[in-house]
Amino acid sequence: METALETNVRRAMELSRAGRLVEAEQAWLEVLQRQPDHFEALHLLGVLATLTQRPELAVELIGKAIALRPDAAEAHNDLGNALRNLGRFGDALPSYDRALALRPATAEIHNNRGNVLHDLGRDEAAVSSYDKAIALRPDFANAHNNRGNVLNALGQSEAALASCDRAIALRPDFAEAHNNRGNALSGLGHCEVALSSYDQAIGLRPDFAEAHNNLGNALYDLGQFEAAVAAYDTAIALRPDFADAYSNRGNPLHDLGDFA
Repeated sequence: METALETNVRRAMELSRAGRLVEAEQAWLEVLQRQPDHFEALHLLGVLATLTQRPELAVELIGKAIALRPDAAEAHNDLGNALRNLGRFGDALPSYDRALALRPATAEIHNNRGNVLHDLGRDEAAVSSYDKAIALRPDFANAHNNRGNVLNALGQSEAALASCDRAIALRPDFAEAHNNRGNALSGLGHCEVALSSYDQAIGLRPDFAEAHNNLGNALYDLGQFEAAVAAYDTAIALRPDFADAYSNRGNPLHDLGDFA
């Protein structure tokens, strides 16, 4: 017969797996009331804090879990995610490195490491991390998409397009990959074709402000100034703090003679 603590842990796990975050958090708190140094409770409460956009709490809880079990690769990876959400990219990278030292054949950790390297402006190193993730998991759509995004930033539009195409082949409903594909096509000067990719991204995610902004950029490059303004307006309505969209919106307005 399982103990009361084991019953609480099992219930908390089931709620976590079901995505019932509020109930799962309460269940894990009940576990901690019974055993304050329970590794899984501290770790998974930290993960829940990350999912509910409380990264400071996540860092605190996962840090306590790691103190109890320093060889837990998943906890180091999750600590890296929480630190990255706080914008502490330089602190997140050692967490991912520690996770990989403990579990080097984990594609998700290589992918996460690539993301923070991109945040740090180390794009060539980021591509290398994505390559390792893909070598371990060739069907890892997120890694293919992230690789395409960074290759775009490096100006390698042909290679970026191939990565985005692979991501979309694996996940046809991957809005971010369609958006990044549009960026690669724009980088190659194929703005007409890029419009279709941005439209697909927006069709999949109508609230995708970045895709509306990028659509505006392609329309502007094609000389469709009024349509470009409309695309930027939508991006700004979705994200009122979207500085790039405001700046970009000024370009077609200027060309339309609307100087005010």
